[in-house]
Amino acid sequence: MKQIESLRKQLDKLDLQISNLLIARLKLSTKIIKRKVSLGLPVTDRKRERYVFNLVTKKRTQKEKKFLKEIYKTIFKVRRSLFVPF
Repeated sequence: MKQIESLRKQLDKLDLQISNLLIARLKLSTKIIKRKVSLGLPVTDRKRERYVFNLVTKKRTQKEKKFLKEIYKTIFKVRRSLFVPF
């Protein structure tokens, strides 16, 4: 049981780091969206999304690739759903 608790504490630390990174990503993507809107550009960029998928899945196992693709699909989907014209 002690080993499980120790591992869970490690996960807790990682989860806090991940949540901080996700919020930082949200803030940066919001800045990009504001700039795109001001320039009259489309907000969604599928080419960029494919680039990010390739970037984060490079040199990963098939299992890791599948996991990361699902995570990033969700990130992109949620970010689009939060978009409100400024």
